[in-house]
Amino acid sequence: MIWFEEEFDLLFNNKSNLSEHDNTLAHQILDILSETINKHPNEKLLTDLVFTLNNIEKKHPQLF
Repeated sequence: MIWFEEEFDLLFNNKSNLSEHDNTLAHQILDILSETINKHPNEKLLTDLVFTLNNIEKKHPQLF
């Protein structure tokens, strides 16, 4: 799921202050990722999604 993390970084890196729109968009993306984690029965995908979410949280703690 490195591609997801890279796309997220492209959207939100290099922004010292996120606008309200950026913040809303980031939360929508993260909510969808979290919902997918909770609904998907595939253990490998689940592990990859959790790993990706954790990496995003480390890079963008202001969103959590």
